[in-house]
Amino acid sequence: NNFLIAANLYVTWSPCGRYLVYGDKEDRLHVIDGRTLSTLKSYESKTEMNEFVYHPSGKYLFVATGQGRVEIFKMPELELVRTVAAHSGQSNCVALAVSPDGKRVAVGASDALCSIWSIDEMICERNLGRLDYPVRAVAFTYDSQLIATGSEDHCIDIAYVNDGSRVHEIRLEGEVYSVAWHPQQLILAFASSGDSRERDSFGVRLFGYTS
Repeated sequence: NNFLIAANLYVTWSPCGRYLVYGDKEDRLHVIDGRTLSTLKSYESKTEMNEFVYHPSGKYLFVATGQGRVEIFKMPELELVRTVAAHSGQSNCVALAVSPDGKRVAVGASDALCSIWSIDEMICERNLGRLDYPVRAVAFTYDSQLIATGSEDHCIDIAYVNDGSRVHEIRLEGEVYSVAWHPQQLILAFASSGDSRERDSFGVRLFGYTS
């Protein structure tokens, strides 16, 4: 733990399990060798850094940042190879998800939009705009066909990735903090603030059906 400088906000493993990446409150990224726990690379951003996710290949790391941008790093070198203006410069990109098939990246931002991008061409295929408040969490299903978007709207929007049409809306009593699909089934786990008046409204909930 002697390499920790500031409080940390996000952490993720590389798909191969060898590298650990964490981001701190000073907007710095660090790559740790999971075997020796030594710091291999560090990167200091000039803007706010939020959630980050690996591409399934392990070759790239996508980072949500301020000013509506997504930064793409070559891994494990932590070399910035591209910056994408994913949302308006007045908004902050907050949440990220890469589809399990590696073809798309979804970006949730403070402008209440979730944009879906083709990774090969790095162009925006569509925006999901049914929410009114900042998007906090996004997640693809195991088959990359559906996407769940959670925000401060007290609901979760579930949509088809290919055309953006709504599949279902989960109404809640509070803000959504995190969403995660089961790796083999259409079961969504989510965490929300719940209703302070109801004892059982907190914690993690599940939505969906087993096959």
